[in-house]
Amino acid sequence: MRGISDTARRSPATAVAGSALGVAAVAAVGALLLAGCTDIDTPSSSAAATQPVMTYERADAIVRSFHGSVCPANFVTTFACFDAGIDVAAGRLVFVGKNGDRSHAVPLAGLRAETGSRGLGTSIVRVDGSWELLIIGEGHETAARLLADALTQLPVRAQQIWASQALFPIIARAYRSLPVKPVPGEDVRRLVVQAEDAVKQEQFTDAARLYGQIVAIAPWWPAGHYNCASILAEGGDFHDAVIEMQHYLALAPDALNARQMQDKIYVWQRQDKTVAAEPDPASFFPPPEPGKPRLGAIPANVPPIAAAARHLPNSDGALILYVARGGAADAAGLAPEDIIAAYDGQPVKTAADLAAAVRRAPPGAEVPVEIIRGDRRQRVTVRF
Repeated sequence: MRGISDTARRSPATAVAGSALGVAAVAAVGALLLAGCTDIDTPSSSAAATQPVMTYERADAIVRSFHGSVCPANFVTTFACFDAGIDVAAGRLVFVGKNGDRSHAVPLAGLRAETGSRGLGTSIVRVDGSWELLIIGEGHETAARLLADALTQLPVRAQQIWASQALFPIIARAYRSLPVKPVPGEDVRRLVVQAEDAVKQEQFTDAARLYGQIVAIAPWWPAGHYNCASILAEGGDFHDAVIEMQHYLALAPDALNARQMQDKIYVWQRQDKTVAAEPDPASFFPPPEPGKPRLGAIPANVPPIAAAARHLPNSDGALILYVARGGAADAAGLAPEDIIAAYDGQPVKTAADLAAAVRRAPPGAEVPVEIIRGDRRQRVTVRF
């Protein structure tokens, strides 16, 4: 690709993102956080402001590259330590010993990591307060901070990526259902012009960043995903290019080039070398804590296009993306794609509103909740 598709831009239809709810990082998802172009990354609290942002794939790669001594927290002698690498699977961080022993693991949900020193050129990364990873040799302090930052960000990034993928089919269905398709505004046009200029200069990283902003503003715009996919493939990021092109086809399944683009996906899938584990939403819920109410659901803000497709007056409310089995939401009969419009008699405008309201609920409370299911409103009772 040597330029952004003008055809796709002109004719999107034919041419060619431990809380009370169980996952604080996702509770405030307002815009679509797409895995490819969209910049979903912000440094964790442990990272210096000058450190570059870390993607989920980079955090996953850093964690998996560790191989060294793993010790119980506050160990006195190294006899209690063992050599191991790290795997990320089934919502857990698994320490894999020399003989393939996988009996030592910690949950990714609510994972904490902090650095410390053991003296004599040795730093440690304490994981979840229970294990210490020894980092020895030149640059050990920097390496320990990098590993701790990757460990801390890994579950957050996994949650963001999962939420973006769960939200997108809802947006795609809404877009396809509208008889009159929305048209991007001047804010998108400005970014498109800048992205085109970046492509002409072969500055593909900057072009991908700009198209990330475009699909965050207008996640329903097929051409945005089409061009984003092309840019990512040009830069060798075939994993995210596949995701973006799949988004394009989900929005415009009858596009004249649909067959050609599906074949291109097959080629990119062969070239994709990504080994990052797929996030499991069930792993985002830390063990329950006494006295702390939890809804047991993953919410997001209601995308405006989804509100329009459902003939709602506005995009207020919290859209349920996932319901944990056996939790309070599950027992109340809540289901994915329900919109929580009111909680305990008070209107809910955003997912963050819902999270704050749930945190205030006393143990054992029974709370009336008004939901929108399809085009009907109904009430349920949530028991904590």
